[in-house]
Amino acid sequence: MKNIFQELKNRKVFRSAAIYGGTSFIILQVCSIIFPALLLPDWSMRLLVVLLLVGFPVIIIFSWVYDLTDKGVVKTVSKEQYNNKFIFYFLFIFVSFVLFYFFKDIFFQPAVNPKSIAVIPFDNYSQNSEDEYLSDGFTEVIIANLAKVKDLMVISRTSVMRYKKTTMSLKDIAKELNVAHILEGSVQRTGNKIRVVGQLIEASTDKHVWAETYDEEFDNIFSIQTSIATEIAAALKSEITANEKAIIKEKYTDNIKAYEMFLKVRELNKTKTDFYENKKIRREILQKIIEIDPQFSEAYAEISFEHSNDVQFGHSKDIEASKQISLNYITKAMELDSESVEVRAAYGWYYYVYFRDYLRALEHYEFALSKEPGNAGTNGLIGFAYRRLGKEKECIQYLEEAYKLDPNNLLYLKELNGTYFFYKKYNKIDLVKFDEDYYRIDPADGGLYSYRAFASFWMDGNTKKAREIIKEASLLFTEFPYYSTITWDLDIYDQNYEPVLEFYIKQGEWISYNQRYILTNFHPLSIIYWLMNNKDKQKEVAEKGLKKMFENKLEGESRYHNSLAYLYAFLGEKEKAISQVKMAISLSPPSKDIMIADFFKADLAIIYGIIGEYEKSLNIIEELLSGPSNYSWTDIKYDRILFNIFKDNSRFKSLVAKDEEHFRKEITFDRSIY
Repeated sequence: MKNIFQELKNRKVFRSAAIYGGTSFIILQVCSIIFPALLLPDWSMRLLVVLLLVGFPVIIIFSWVYDLTDKGVVKTVSKEQYNNKFIFYFLFIFVSFVLFYFFKDIFFQPAVNPKSIAVIPFDNYSQNSEDEYLSDGFTEVIIANLAKVKDLMVISRTSVMRYKKTTMSLKDIAKELNVAHILEGSVQRTGNKIRVVGQLIEASTDKHVWAETYDEEFDNIFSIQTSIATEIAAALKSEITANEKAIIKEKYTDNIKAYEMFLKVRELNKTKTDFYENKKIRREILQKIIEIDPQFSEAYAEISFEHSNDVQFGHSKDIEASKQISLNYITKAMELDSESVEVRAAYGWYYYVYFRDYLRALEHYEFALSKEPGNAGTNGLIGFAYRRLGKEKECIQYLEEAYKLDPNNLLYLKELNGTYFFYKKYNKIDLVKFDEDYYRIDPADGGLYSYRAFASFWMDGNTKKAREIIKEASLLFTEFPYYSTITWDLDIYDQNYEPVLEFYIKQGEWISYNQRYILTNFHPLSIIYWLMNNKDKQKEVAEKGLKKMFENKLEGESRYHNSLAYLYAFLGEKEKAISQVKMAISLSPPSKDIMIADFFKADLAIIYGIIGEYEKSLNIIEELLSGPSNYSWTDIKYDRILFNIFKDNSRFKSLVAKDEEHFRKEITFDRSIY
């Protein structure tokens, strides 16, 4: 072995390795500065690293075989003879070790991103408690500015707000959010003066990385926000391009009063309990903002977003009117500032909601993300659009990024889990971790206990444990609608129809709009009477349902035709039922929206079952269970109609059993946690 090391030294292998490693390091440092300035794509740096890695073993082998002398390159002649195979193995181990030493950060990424940061809510030290919105809004702007620096990982506002006035240590907060640094501070307003104190702390050591106090006129609040973001990026040794600096300096408005009012709207937007109740207040404030500053593009975009949300989540009483309002305001917003992150996000949402044009939506979302790469919301919107288009890889990539940036957001937790179900990625489904995260985020949310009950119901195949969970939860969190969320499903499975019937009769007449259906109160009633085999009442309520639907006629709306199909099926009008659901599929085909089309395909299977076309129904069920779909074995096996029709059908049992076996084999589940 001693002779081998001497031979490596004689052949100048060590020297060549050192020179190559040092030169590579210099090249990487220089290119890390030059490449962003030249606006080269991200992959160019990765390509350079790969080329340097490939070149290293070539240099080592070349140094062993040849030497550079005054006479040029000559083949090295050794005084001693060596086993070539042994030398090859030794060189291989040596090269591998050196590669690992120089490039270990590439092979093994640290568990916590060293350039990750969470901005916990700044304290309000103003004498006026109503200025709380100001400190919260200040926090939000700092987060947004930092998110514009691609080299940083910044936790979203939604996730950090739970630490407002918390007693948790900074180290524990950082551990929970998986970040290396915490930015904390305070805002104090006195008349037209503002004092902002900020300090950046390395969580693992409690070391102060940066600290600053700003005493300024309130009108200079925008420059303070810009300074904090750029100084923190510099403190973390992050690459911040000239373009990113310019974007950070952009501001909503020069009108301080309009800005303050916009912060109030943002604060009202974040409230969980009375979001829909304060909708009128938000819109009134937005209108006042536009009166004060007609150039405030984000205020117009916010109004457009509000009306699009009404349609998407079933709160609009006039879809066409909402559509026109959204269009008017987003058109004005685009005229004022077509490069605003908020404006482009709202424009994308307009196409997403009203036209199901996900490609057009993506154009706007991706532009917004290019200006604010660390925006969790935009990552989420892109993920949702790709899911609608059936792009599995892209969908999961963006939703996982959104959840990483916003780990205390229940929406991303649930949607990501639902996406794994959709693509049958059962190996990614960890119901234990899901339960832990849900409980950590909101232990008082009745939805958590409903989910636990559903999981127990699915895995046990009976309702006993599920009912115990709901009974206990309903005593602790009394306001959650357990019956409409899960208990009626348990009653139907147990063929306990009377309570379900009473529940819906008490509600009186209504019509509801959601992403899949346009429903009347007569739809669930017709299902219940069908399950009870009460054909007279079944037809009676189905006829009333048709009348109600015709009063709100929406020809050409896929949800409208899909909902008509059920009523025709319960009236025994088979051809009309099939025609209507196929019309729905043709209006929203898989090529346009794979998720909605999949729902309608499942409805076609159910309607085939209702009218007695069992093989056609089972053929569709087989399709749903064999590929990406909103339906897994849990949805099929426990569907209130399909279960009633096929509970004794051997093919149905076989199809369900195949997916169930796959599911139980791949997921992580522990009954004891329930």
